[in-house]
Amino acid sequence: MRQKLTKTAVEAVKPGKKRAFIWDSGDGSTKGFGLKVMPSGYKALIYQYRMVGGRRAVTQRYTIGEYSAALTVSKAREIAEQLARDVATGVDPIARDYSVNEQKKAAKVAKAAAEKGRVELVVEDYLKAIAHRQKPLRTLGERKRLLAYELVGTEKNPGPWRGRLITEINAKDVRDVLKKMIRRGSVASMKKVLDAIRQVFNYAISEDFRKDNPALEIDLKAMGYAALTRDRYLTPAELKAVWLAADRTPYPFGPFVKLLILTGQREGEVAGMAKSELNPKAVTPWKIPSERAKNGEEHAVHLSLQALAVVKSLPDTNRLMFTTNGKRPISGFSKAKRALDKASGVTDWRFHDLRRTFVTTAAETLKIPPHVTDKILNHKSGTIKGVAAIYQKAKFLDERASALDAWGNYVESLVSENTTKVVPISSARR
Repeated sequence: MRQKLTKTAVEAVKPGKKRAFIWDSGDGSTKGFGLKVMPSGYKALIYQYRMVGGRRAVTQRYTIGEYSAALTVSKAREIAEQLARDVATGVDPIARDYSVNEQKKAAKVAKAAAEKGRVELVVEDYLKAIAHRQKPLRTLGERKRLLAYELVGTEKNPGPWRGRLITEINAKDVRDVLKKMIRRGSVASMKKVLDAIRQVFNYAISEDFRKDNPALEIDLKAMGYAALTRDRYLTPAELKAVWLAADRTPYPFGPFVKLLILTGQREGEVAGMAKSELNPKAVTPWKIPSERAKNGEEHAVHLSLQALAVVKSLPDTNRLMFTTNGKRPISGFSKAKRALDKASGVTDWRFHDLRRTFVTTAAETLKIPPHVTDKILNHKSGTIKGVAAIYQKAKFLDERASALDAWGNYVESLVSENTTKVVPISSARR
């Protein structure tokens, strides 16, 4: 059917049972310009054409668009005229549009890939990838915490790398993170953070986000790491002052610090002590389950008379031994530490230094063999190395018990010296 296409004519067409075409005719008409009307009522302005080859060429129809207030007949006719000029010069409108659409699609895919390559998403995918093989889970949690704190942060409190593409990060960016840690005194975690960053980049390489690992260029020694690492331990006078300050500090932090001193265990392990882990009548009264131990292996801790006295002095809690709400272990260590520094007069030390204090005194004063203190501290790789470490599976439970008893007696004699009243640790004897 042919007729002059106008606004009135197009709007007057009623849909039939079959698809219908109306081709523009009359003065000023463009050959091939027409209207397609579907049974559903859909009306589209189209352009029909053949490429070079005359009648033997395939007839093709290009949809200009649905008839609407935005696409009027006159505007569609102008587009059809341009399409006719394109065909005359050998440009196939459909093939051209296909190419443009493919380019748009490729650009969209590239943009999506780039978005997926944002550092926070790569870190998230990396942590998911290692979750099934990372043991212990506590190590996975620690790595997640370090990467979040040092690199990506949160949406409300973004880290220095959040929102950046993994391909943009270079060695200077890595060094900047480590320098920031040095400035705020977090030297002890630098090696762990660098190791985590290296693994994130290795994962990025495996996923084809980038070809190199800039973190491999970082030399901690060149950054002065060896000179910055801590070898701090408390002198006998400092240890006594800290103990006496803890004795004046109410639950939970006073007893918490005492157990840190007497057991040599990590602050997180002592803070998370649960009733279910304790059995005062057992040979080793405290067993830290594998999911709470840093190396993922259950750890038996002997409690000396002095340590047992501290445990017995704790209030009767529902589940956790050190808690303020009955639901979670204690937190706020920094605030408690500042108060302890003020009360004791001892500064420039950390809770972790109490472990080093125990090891140093155990070796120099109590003459306890290093392999025994390694077991007490639950170090996975200690003084026994090489082939001997493969076959040496002894736990040295008796030696560990004797060592912690000797340590407890040492601490008691230290804090009792020149005092008229011995602190509660002397209230029990085996």
